[in-house]
Amino acid sequence: MIHETKPLTIAETEELLKGSTTEEEHQDLKAFLKKFKTLSLKEAKELREELEKLELIKAKPEDLVKIVDLVPADEGSVNKIFTEVGLDKDEINKILTITKKYI
Repeated sequence: MIHETKPLTIAETEELLKGSTTEEEHQDLKAFLKKFKTLSLKEAKELREELEKLELIKAKPEDLVKIVDLVPADEGSVNKIFTEVGLDKDEINKILTITKKYI
């Protein structure tokens, strides 16, 4: 039964899978996730918290997860994440100031 839906970063997904799969499934999933994972669980949580503190009205939780997973380094990369809304220069610069600490 589904109790809650919440967007998860790749690092959070990896952590969640640890107790819910067989060892063989876990190894397969871990190998798959490793191809895309850029941050540790601790770093991913810290980055997400910093982004949430910005309180960007246009940013949905799903967008913040994409930022954490992709860790954009330039304006173009940030704009690719926000396809439904446009961010102004100030909002983009705030995001990049935070993400550059994790690159």
